[in-house]
Amino acid sequence: SGSWNDHVSLGRWADVLVVAPASAHTLAKMAQGLCDNLLLATWLSATCPVYVAPAMDLEMFADPATAHNLDLLR
Repeated sequence: SGSWNDHVSLGRWADVLVVAPASAHTLAKMAQGLCDNLLLATWLSATCPVYVAPAMDLEMFADPATAHNLDLLR
């Protein structure tokens, strides 16, 4: 039997966290501090540098809501 690691341990274990691809939906969740899946729960507990790679079409990327969410995450 294996041991279980919770998301807080994962966030503290990593030297760097890369969120890729980051959809507009994922960016919005991150900007609001939502963590309804393992990735976002790990991100919220991360103590390391975090790099986010947005992945969407240009119209979605240029949308004011997406720009606002990215500003919040910076």
